[in-house]
Amino acid sequence: MADYTQYVLGNPDLRENAEALGLTPSEIAEWGEWHWTAHGNDEGRLNTPDKQDFAPGFTETLGAQHYQGRDVEDVLQASVRSAYGGDFDESMWTARENLDADWNLKQFIADEWNLNPDNPYGSGILGNTIAVDTGVGQLYDSGDDLFVQDRYNTGSQANDFLDSWVTDGNWTGPDWGANYWDVLDTAERDADGDLRATIPRADTGWDTSVDNNITPSNNITTLGGADNITTLGGAEGAMDLSAYRPWTQNYWDTYVPAASQGLLKMNKPQRDYGLAYLPGEHRDPVLWAAGAGGGLTGHIPGGGWRFSPDSYKTQTGDRAGKLAPWRFTSGAPQASNIYNTPWTARSMNLNKAQGADWADFLSSIDTSPTITPGLLSTKKGGPINFGT
Repeated sequence: MADYTQYVLGNPDLRENAEALGLTPSEIAEWGEWHWTAHGNDEGRLNTPDKQDFAPGFTETLGAQHYQGRDVEDVLQASVRSAYGGDFDESMWTARENLDADWNLKQFIADEWNLNPDNPYGSGILGNTIAVDTGVGQLYDSGDDLFVQDRYNTGSQANDFLDSWVTDGNWTGPDWGANYWDVLDTAERDADGDLRATIPRADTGWDTSVDNNITPSNNITTLGGADNITTLGGAEGAMDLSAYRPWTQNYWDTYVPAASQGLLKMNKPQRDYGLAYLPGEHRDPVLWAAGAGGGLTGHIPGGGWRFSPDSYKTQTGDRAGKLAPWRFTSGAPQASNIYNTPWTARSMNLNKAQGADWADFLSSIDTSPTITPGLLSTKKGGPINFGT
């Protein structure tokens, strides 16, 4: 029976193409069948879909001998880019292009590409566990949380991203990629030379992993006692930064049930009404002016359900009957209930450098700060102590 996956893995030029394309198990078999039918059956290959007797083909480093003496990186780059727009411009690169239109196969560069076989990738392909983390445009292994695809030689990992996304070895690109860059930047090779992550991938994906992978340790919460004292304990510095940032995706993933997160999200397009809070001088300029002229403070801000400036006219003053001059919380063209600044909770996550700054700040204010009762609790009683 023809085995098109083994055909690809047993030929270094095909193997490296598949790795660069980021093919999943079903795709690599489909691509192998296409290649054999269109090209391979006329090329005199030693490893074919029906027979794989040349064992070195599975372990060889891709070299000029596989490209009739031509420059390896030049040929590989042209070959991978040629898939753009075709039937196999899919999977990982489709996810990447969905994240940013400029991050597509036409931008693939083979400079410093790791020409050795990626053994964990091959094992994942054969085990049918390789899939695409669409949130970051990378492959992952559903059975191995330390898998990280071995694409570029150490020190050249930035070649896999747009130029502006990595500056002097630091991630300066979109927030969704910061966690993955930390994983890639800290990955190490094991005794067999295979690239392995030192930061495990969370079940929710690389773009929603816990901030800086700082895990609470021995934190104990005690409620009650005569003075209603709440103590959060544990070794000094053992903290989960997510707990201090309830507006982030990491906080939701850690503390908020998935079924409850939908009402909190603000990043999806909004077409329903937005509640606009308008100062009194905008809502009722005539009485506002009279009140201010008499030494009064005027009307307090008020609220009203409004959708679009095109559907609401000023009711009083010189602009009575004319379109309202102020902005509303929702409506064309922004299509978001956050005026001009649509955001996601994920975009508020901490990257590695920011996490270090937060850790320094929280540890520098005191080991056991005392907070005035009432600021964080509705109960009366003693102070709320943090620390040991």
